[in-house]
Amino acid sequence: ARPPLAGALCGVTAACLSTPFLKVKVRLQNKTESSIFAAIRNIITKEGPLGLYRGATAAMLRVTVASAAQLGSYDTVKTRIANLTGLSGFPLFLTSSLSASIAVISIMNPFDVVQTRLFSSEKGQYRHIPHVFTHIVRTEGLAGLYRGAIAHYFRVGPHTILIFCFWEQFKLITHSRIRKNKGN
Repeated sequence: ARPPLAGALCGVTAACLSTPFLKVKVRLQNKTESSIFAAIRNIITKEGPLGLYRGATAAMLRVTVASAAQLGSYDTVKTRIANLTGLSGFPLFLTSSLSASIAVISIMNPFDVVQTRLFSSEKGQYRHIPHVFTHIVRTEGLAGLYRGAIAHYFRVGPHTILIFCFWEQFKLITHSRIRKNKGN
């Protein structure tokens, strides 16, 4: 249970710190603002200083769920694949990280869509996160929660695969050096 918990804790902390910048980025991408400073000024003017954090709960939920899924699924899948197939080394890391990347997108995309809708919305358009979820499902069906999932995968998939493949290589090198130093 440690990898999902560690991932969730890291995710929620990062989301708390980065939400204002993510909100500004979404506004810039939607072409509703002309510059970073204009976006910050307009958000504060229209919504108050806490407006920079409107939608923070959705961002925290999104990253918490994604990070927990990423770390938890990788660890679980890697153990199961190794036990079932006898794979080891790079083929095991690649297969496990590919599976984890699919799990992450499957779990994360609905939260990503909700977060984007919240950040793009006018104040008062949505009452709370469940309102956004139900509005999307009611007006677009479940598929609405997976809008952009393929593009999202092409962004997050390679990232997840590279993180875990590099992480495993780093662990192998580190453990090798530790063993070598203990022998001296």
